[in-house]
Amino acid sequence: MQPHQIISGFSEIKSEFRRRARTNKNMHELELWFSFSDNVLWVHDYSAHEVKIILGVLNSSGNKWTIFLEFESLGERLARYLIATEKGNSIGEIFNRNNGLYGFRPFRRR
Repeated sequence: MQPHQIISGFSEIKSEFRRRARTNKNMHELELWFSFSDNVLWVHDYSAHEVKIILGVLNSSGNKWTIFLEFESLGERLARYLIATEKGNSIGEIFNRNNGLYGFRPFRRR
């Protein structure tokens, strides 16, 4: 994926988080954190960790993901791209690393 597509993909994920979590934070205030446990990829509000949504679920066979973003959107394509680059428990880490690399976390948290 091209850098502008990755940035747009994370923006779409952030926008979807705002909508589904019903947060009042604007796009600039909202910082995301990703985690993966029990075959579920979560997106959390970094400063209010208990506020979270499910981004995706890996089936019990470990071979097929269901991503809860608009089909073929940049957010969905980004999620599939990042999932394809890492397997298992490092999924959350790869999302967090790329989220930071593409400017979605303030410098103070890097």
